[in-house]
Amino acid sequence: MGAGDLHVRTGNLYFTVSAYSGPAMEMPERLTGASIMAADRQWRQDTMPQRREAAVALAQAVVQSLAGRGVQ
Repeated sequence: MGAGDLHVRTGNLYFTVSAYSGPAMEMPERLTGASIMAADRQWRQDTMPQRREAAVALAQAVVQSLAGRGVQ
């Protein structure tokens, strides 16, 4: 199961980006390890499109900012 991290490599630079803004995961009524893991898995699956979009936008902004400073 992926956490929604985006691995970015540009030139000799490598970094990992994770970005998300939206509703928090709702906690299950009965708190057990299995119920929390299942809720987290479902929440990540449901929010993956937003996570992907936000991570790509953030990575692009970082790369552009670094390129403007001459970092390769």
